[in-house]
Amino acid sequence: MLCVTDGVTERREGTRMLGDDGLADVLTTCTGLTAGAVAARIMRAVERFASDAPSDDMAILAMRVPEPHAD
Repeated sequence: MLCVTDGVTERREGTRMLGDDGLADVLTTCTGLTAGAVAARIMRAVERFASDAPSDDMAILAMRVPEPHAD
């Protein structure tokens, strides 16, 4: 499960915005990562999207449910 505030998706560089599509692109590279690694990868993508430091508040909540073990 992933929850982000609009500060993530509304990250801007001029008239460009990261948006839902940009976030989805980042998520395609996260298969198999831990929840913490997913959150860190999203944060790096947000920071790299624009040259200015982020100015909007951001929150990222990532949770991963472990696969059930076979008995």
